[in-house]
Amino acid sequence: MSVLISEVAGAGRWSQFNLKLDWVPIMFGGAASTVSQITLCSLDANGNVTDTYNQNAMYKPNSKNWAFEIPGASDLAFPGKQNRPILVVSQAINNHYPFELLMPNDTRYNSVAAFLAANRQTKAHHLARCIVPRANLPAGLFGLYI
Repeated sequence: MSVLISEVAGAGRWSQFNLKLDWVPIMFGGAASTVSQITLCSLDANGNVTDTYNQNAMYKPNSKNWAFEIPGASDLAFPGKQNRPILVVSQAINNHYPFELLMPNDTRYNSVAAFLAANRQTKAHHLARCIVPRANLPAGLFGLYI
């Protein structure tokens, strides 16, 4: 099982998360054209599922990205580009994708941000992102329940 860790873009609809097409098969198990809907399960800081959200896949041909809304993000203020929110998504368990959205005031934020900076798989001028096997995450998963 793999885990996606990513900074979230800002400005405008920051609650919309975009993913490059070549990352879709890694995380969601199919070509972008075959992934039409996913179920995201939000986790609280204690690992409890707080809600589930059925998300329709949105393909953006101009940017060649696949996008979905981050549940609950639209209710939060974007903290700024210096301390972007971090989205952590685990591969599916029974087609449900557990996720956590970490804001800068979360006690786990700095350790996850440091791990992401050290393991980024994107160019420096792009948002920091990585997909790593769960087994490669540090012990305790930074206190995450993914």
